[in-house]
Amino acid sequence: MKNFLIKNTLKTPFVNLNADSGLIEFKGRSIPEDARAYFEPIIDWLKDYADNPAFKTIVNFQFEYFNTSTSKWLISVFKLLCEMREADNEVEFNWFYDDDDLLEYAREMEDFFQIKMNTREVESCKMPI
Repeated sequence: MKNFLIKNTLKTPFVNLNADSGLIEFKGRSIPEDARAYFEPIIDWLKDYADNPAFKTIVNFQFEYFNTSTSKWLISVFKLLCEMREADNEVEFNWFYDDDDLLEYAREMEDFFQIKMNTREVESCKMPI
């Protein structure tokens, strides 16, 4: 399976989907013009990855900001990752935040999906362009 990398822009986050290491990362700002077009390839990759995941999958979320459309797609990401966990794959969730709204979203995902999210406040979630 090929790894998948998307460089960040002013409106979209850096995404690193690494099947070899089991590292999944989202970093930066997410306000894509067409959230479906942006996130569908990510969802497709995750579905393929779930068929043969690494021994341990580490998921790092470090958003500066994301809009409502992104929030809806993130729920799909969490759903796929939680399905992997239910199939006895080890998945570690890490959420880095720099404001209370982002922390609140992480807490909501914890409650909704009944997962443990490692949260850590950082000075800034901004990515250089």
